[in-house]
Amino acid sequence: MSQLLLQDFIDETVAVLVLYKSKLCESESYLSLTKSIVSINAKMDIVVYDNSPTSMVTQSDCISDNWRIHYIHDKTNPGVSKAYNEGFKITKKLNKKWVLLLDQDTTFPRDAIPRYFQAVCKYKENFLFVPTLKSGNKIWSPCRYFLKRGFPLKVVNIGINPIKNASLLNSGMLLHISLFQKTGPFNEKIKLYFSDFYFVEQYRKHFTDFVVIDLVCTHGISTITENRKHVEESLTRFRYFCEGAKYFANNSWEFLILTLVVAARTVKLSLIHKNLNFFAIFYDYFFARNSNSKKQ
Repeated sequence: MSQLLLQDFIDETVAVLVLYKSKLCESESYLSLTKSIVSINAKMDIVVYDNSPTSMVTQSDCISDNWRIHYIHDKTNPGVSKAYNEGFKITKKLNKKWVLLLDQDTTFPRDAIPRYFQAVCKYKENFLFVPTLKSGNKIWSPCRYFLKRGFPLKVVNIGINPIKNASLLNSGMLLHISLFQKTGPFNEKIKLYFSDFYFVEQYRKHFTDFVVIDLVCTHGISTITENRKHVEESLTRFRYFCEGAKYFANNSWEFLILTLVVAARTVKLSLIHKNLNFFAIFYDYFFARNSNSKKQ
């Protein structure tokens, strides 16, 4: 591998990291990718989009030998879709070619950056590149995609894969700016849950395949907590889940499917937490608001 060519790839790449109530210096994505950058003695641009109520990034964090940090703090918490769209705008403004999307809880191996580079060299820019994301013993990305839902896989094929019956999680996605211009932006109405599925559906309209890199990462799945002690956190995340599902539907059939998916989640969480507020939120998003919009 040519060090000069690897450096060119790094110089043309912008990482986009979304934070929420997590310090930059404690983000697994940031820490593990920093080790990868240090191992090849390089420096990369990174957009840190902080959705936290108060800033999670200190002045000293922004002084780095390995990163050129572009920091945005948005306490209104518009979600990951807005953050990634802003990251693409900055990438274009900086005249860069590649965007690496990150959440805060993915752990990358030390050789992550060289492996992305190797994949790009082999398959060129006309693909969406992703690592394998594992949590526990399950592979969550890529995943099997059926009836607007993702199901974990047991094995993944390295290299070119058909996108038709697959979907992907955001964290670790690498794509050329020209692909993003074809797929269009993330849907900013979908703030968290289903944002990746929406983006992949747009990608699927223009492209038939994606590339799985020979790279396995440990991923913190952003689930609605089933711990009874965290009912308020579960209610907040469930609102995002309902909101994302509603805006993810493109027609009446998809709306029905997603209504059933959310209904099942509503029953499960209500039983776990012994709290009927989950039903109230479900009704508000899928019946009350829908009824009001029809009247208007």
